[in-house]
Amino acid sequence: MNVLLETRGLEIRFGGVVAANDVNIAIHEGRNLAIIGPNGAGKTTFLNICTGYLKPSSGSVHFAGTDVTAKSPRQITRMGVARAFQIPQLFAGHTALDNLLIAAAAREKRWAPFTRLGVIPEKAEMMHLLDMVNCSHVADRPVEELPEGQRKLIDIAVALALKPKLLFMDEPTSGVAAAENSACSTSSPGRWPRRRSRQSSWNTTWASWNGSPMRSPSGTAERFCIAVRRTTCCRIPR
Repeated sequence: MNVLLETRGLEIRFGGVVAANDVNIAIHEGRNLAIIGPNGAGKTTFLNICTGYLKPSSGSVHFAGTDVTAKSPRQITRMGVARAFQIPQLFAGHTALDNLLIAAAAREKRWAPFTRLGVIPEKAEMMHLLDMVNCSHVADRPVEELPEGQRKLIDIAVALALKPKLLFMDEPTSGVAAAENSACSTSSPGRWPRRRSRQSSWNTTWASWNGSPMRSPSGTAERFCIAVRRTTCCRIPR
């Protein structure tokens, strides 16, 4: 099985604080990986390095055989890596559908002055993604009106709108209120990546630490990495 993304000896320091220490992880094509560990273990730092938001003090990141350590987040995204954030990064004043259409326009480089989002031909595709994460019923509502749980799911849909080869998700179900539990139980990363990644040719990797069965990645991950003291201490295949 081919390695899609690999890190080699990653280390990053902020002054005297070691935030990642000798992190070596290989993500294989067609497999879903969960990185689990307590707060402060370095999970988000690892995702930030892999997606170009942080540059390591030493070590390297390779995606599809290319060293991407020095590349910017935009360059890495264009290569096929997407990211759903711990705090959703959405245009709050725009509707849920508009957020996905903006991502689709960026993906297709379909920018022109005074072009209306509503006429972008990927609208049906974006509605399908919203339906996949159980948010099609709020497609026309401004994101700022939606609860945090739905914003998290829409943020994942925005990442999927880029048609990535690899999708990173940071705490994809954290902050989900009880009112959104029903939606998340059917559309959260604990349910759909195994089914969809086979059909759509994208891998999923997410960082999480939550003991709740509904919120844990155990329902879909095929491999686990346990992060302790800012390094990976073991890897567990399912």
